[in-house]
Parts: sequence; structure tokens; C-alpha cells
Amino acid sequence: MSQSPITVTYSLEDVLTRLEQKIDRQFEGVNHKIDKLDEKVDKLTVEMETVKGEIKNLDTRLGTLEKSVSKLEESNSKLSQDIAGLKDSRQVILPIVTAVTGAVVGWFVRGGKP
Repeated sequence: MSQSPITVTYSLEDVLTRLEQKIDRQFEGVNHKIDKLDEKVDKLTVEMETVKGEIKNLDTRLGTLEKSVSKLEESNSKLSQDIAGLKDSRQVILPIVTAVTGAVVGWFVRGGKP
């Protein structure tokens, strides 16, 4: 079993140069993709900062709304108490008005004499 020797027609320098060029092309593609990813990360970072600012603004507005609602609840409570007080007043005023009206009608019926 004898094997014939293999003959290489390319020089080692040519093979290494071609291999180096192929590796360089591959790295260029990878570097290009990494650059695109970096750009996207930068855009996302800017957008994230914008969203954080908007969230802080919404938190501030929510705090203001909570204070307003609290004031409205206080006003509503006071108004309810005032209305309840008016109902009590009506219960007292109605008999007084009825008594005065009855007295005036009675006075007229008797011909204006006490």
C-alpha cells in the first residue's frame, strides 16, 4: 500500500492570506451587527429616560389629584353635615310656620280681635 505524495500547488503564504481575508470579512459582518445593536441600545436608553421622566410627571400629577380628591371628600362631608343640619331646621321651622299661619288665620276668622 503505497500512497503517492500530495502536491500542494499553493504557497503557504497564499493560503494564510486567503484565510486571514476570510476571517476579516467575517469579523466585519459581526462588527457591523454589533454597531447596529449599540445604536439600538442607545436609542432604547434615550427612550427609557424619556419614559422615566414621564412617569415622574404622572406621579406628580397623581399626587395633586389625590390632594384634590381629599379636599373634595372633606367638602362633601361638611356639605352633608350642613344638609343634615338643614333637615333638622326644617323639622323645627315647619311647625313654627304652621303655628303662626294657624294663629293668623284664627285671628282673621275672629274678625281681627285678640
